[in-house]
Amino acid sequence: LTEKDYLDLNYWFANAYLETGKYQLAENIIVKSLEFNLNDRFYFLLAMTYEANNKKMEAKKKYASFIDLFPQSEYIGSAKIKARILGRR
Repeated sequence: LTEKDYLDLNYWFANAYLETGKYQLAENIIVKSLEFNLNDRFYFLLAMTYEANNKKMEAKKKYASFIDLFPQSEYIGSAKIKARILGRR
């Protein structure tokens, strides 16, 4: 597998775990992938995983740091909305 293929597979596995409520498995894959390659796709997925797992403060912090780290990301609008919503709770 190429590095890109490896990361793509990890992303889809993590996303599947997130969607099926297996948050810790998703988080484990995402954290390992971010150690290997810091990118917006995994970082945003990590924030979403924290949010879905009811770790609201951790999710809020991840969305806020996402906004700083990846201002040109295609996910920036969603991150801003989610950070604002979590800030109200």
